[in-house]
Amino acid sequence: MEDNDDLRSKIESIKKCDFKEKVKFLNTLKIEFGSRVVDEVDSLVKKDTLAQWQDIANSEGDNDINKLVDILWEQMCKSAGFKFTVEKLEKGTQIKVSYCPLVDTAKEFKATDWGYHFYCLSDYSIVEGFNSNIGFRRTKTLMEGCDCCDHFYFIKKK
Repeated sequence: MEDNDDLRSKIESIKKCDFKEKVKFLNTLKIEFGSRVVDEVDSLVKKDTLAQWQDIANSEGDNDINKLVDILWEQMCKSAGFKFTVEKLEKGTQIKVSYCPLVDTAKEFKATDWGYHFYCLSDYSIVEGFNSNIGFRRTKTLMEGCDCCDHFYFIKKK
């Protein structure tokens, strides 16, 4: 178990360094080229995230809301240190995130704006890539300073 914790710690350290370097680079580009840089980042993150989650959906075979919640939240986010609750409702599934380690990293580098563009905006593309019949709504994020992230997944009306 200790080896896994050590490995996880090293991976997290690499991710932090990667984010820090991206932020420095993108801030420089934003000074030079303005808000077009943000638009390009959003476009690239969307494209990459869509492709990644289409691949995940194709490899799973089952791509309903329960499977999305299992893969994204129970397998990925929980092991990364996120704190959240899952509530299954008649109209969909509500996730309330009370702690996100990505916010800590973004705050450390005074880059919650970039954190939002890299991480929070990709939530829409995750859902679209995994199953375009699933809808997604969120009205607040920890990255923007709110008390929680309120992810809601539902089946779109046809």
